[in-house]
Amino acid sequence: MLNKAIINLKNLEENAKFIKSKLNGKKFFAVLKADGYGHGAVKCANAIYSLVDGYAVCLLEEGLLLRRAGIDKEILILTRLFDKDIFQAVFYSFTITVSSLKEIKKLEKEGKFQGKLVKVHIKYNTGMNRQGVDGEKELIKLLDYIKTCEFVKLTGFYSHLIEPSNDKITKMQVERFDSALKIVKKFDGTILAHLSSSGGFLKGLYYDMVRVGLLLYGYSPFNKKIKGINPVMSVKSFVVDKRVLKKGDYLLYGKEKVKKDCKVYLVRFGYADGLFRKKSVGDIKNRCMDLSAVSTKRDKNSKEFYILYKNAYYLAKKYDTIVYEILVNIAKRAEKVYL
Repeated sequence: MLNKAIINLKNLEENAKFIKSKLNGKKFFAVLKADGYGHGAVKCANAIYSLVDGYAVCLLEEGLLLRRAGIDKEILILTRLFDKDIFQAVFYSFTITVSSLKEIKKLEKEGKFQGKLVKVHIKYNTGMNRQGVDGEKELIKLLDYIKTCEFVKLTGFYSHLIEPSNDKITKMQVERFDSALKIVKKFDGTILAHLSSSGGFLKGLYYDMVRVGLLLYGYSPFNKKIKGINPVMSVKSFVVDKRVLKKGDYLLYGKEKVKKDCKVYLVRFGYADGLFRKKSVGDIKNRCMDLSAVSTKRDKNSKEFYILYKNAYYLAKKYDTIVYEILVNIAKRAEKVYL
């Protein structure tokens, strides 16, 4: 029997409504990369279809999953395409991120071949140094070339914040973005500017649109509860056995012995299911691939054992990681049950 990931689509919808209510008509793209942060991209896309203007994904394959499921709204691919991806990206009418003349030339060629207009968003490097056009001179070169294009149309311009909780760094990035945006808006005033994912949204940096992921699924990148936002997923496993151990007995892998008499519950959740092979508070020794050992059952009247119960902040702190990593991993080997 598989573990269960319970996805509350009502909470997802309410989170989307909360985000939309703050935007005063600005566009709202829901980020569905990594299978909707582990929640199931197609189900999530359909649940909030009427509330969003489009979606954003990382990979071509993630976009294809949505298109083939019938999602017909705009889908922005956030990372650079491989050459072998270009045909399908154009064919399925994705909006494509670009940051070089080489990419634009390839899309113009493919657009001409297919007889299709290709929408693109330019990504601009404001300091994160992950992707993007470097500097205003290079940006102007791209804009000048796009002027000559028949099949490539620039519809968006964006960047990404390094550390939205850090006002000094954010101010530096905003200044760089705004300076470049003046050039872009002079080129075409209808181009959509967007700088914010969840952190920027919470800072009020809406521009023409936002692309929100983590907050949509119930968590803030600032690791604090946001009124109006509620977690969407809980994950439960099952207690499959219990052991009464004596001081000096072995438990699971390794030569380490238990240090005192104890009762141990074995839970059918291992590192293959999405949490990490490391000892932490409440765990006894490192978990196995398929099992963990815990000292408390939590619910004495049930064999169900909640791995995540609407508190990914707690798990992130417990395992010295971030909420994002918990969400995208914790339902790896679980059956998704949608409410």
